[in-house]
Parts: sequence; C-alpha cells; structure tokens
Amino acid sequence: MTQAACRALPDRPQLLSASPLLREAVLRAALWPVAEHLTAQQTHIAQVILDEIVNSPREEFCLPLPSDSRLLAVAEAILKNPSARESLSIYAEQASFSERTFSRWYKAQTGFSFRVWQARARVL
Repeated sequence: MTQAACRALPDRPQLLSASPLLREAVLRAALWPVAEHLTAQQTHIAQVILDEIVNSPREEFCLPLPSDSRLLAVAEAILKNPSARESLSIYAEQASFSERTFSRWYKAQTGFSFRVWQARARVL
C-alpha cells in the first residue's frame, strides 16, 4: 500500500467496531506470503480493509481508575510501566488482597477484569 492510500487512516490508535467483512479480509490478508508487491486480488482486498477501517464506527476508549487507594496504587504503577508483566499474585500482594478479592474489587471498581484493564493500559 502507498502512503497516499493510507492518508485517510487515523494518525493515532483508535478502538473501532470491526465489521464481519473487515474481520474476514484481515484474516485473508494474514495468510499472504511476504512479498514486495501485492497481486491484483491482494490489492483489492487491501483496499477493502482500508475502506472498512476508515468507515468503521469508533468506540470510546476509556480507562477508569479504581477508587480504592490500594488498587489505585497498583493502577498508577502499571500506567507508569505498562509493559511490566507481573503476575496477578504480585499485584494482589502489593495491594494486601488475596488474588480472588483483588480480582473482584478491580472488576467492581473499573468495570473491567484486571487483565483486560491492564491490556487496555498498554494500548494507551
């Protein structure tokens, strides 16, 4: 794809609602061998992918923070170093919770499981 073809794409990461067509086109493209040039069919599919991305509805991307000070300390540590891959037990221990209680409280206060919240923090 050329830079000109990609100009309509967002310039920053965004959360979008992928249509079934977009999902299938991406799955097809993922099977292509690495090559310098696309075939005519691949070019058409790539254009469909671009069109679908540009025209897909955007979803709000939010990352709510927990209100409990212990959970908030964990959240802030993750936001400072989103690539950290500590185990759930380490984070629970830092917050003085059992893993199960930590998980329940995190979900209750953020609306996301801890792992989903952590993955979203990495996207930011």
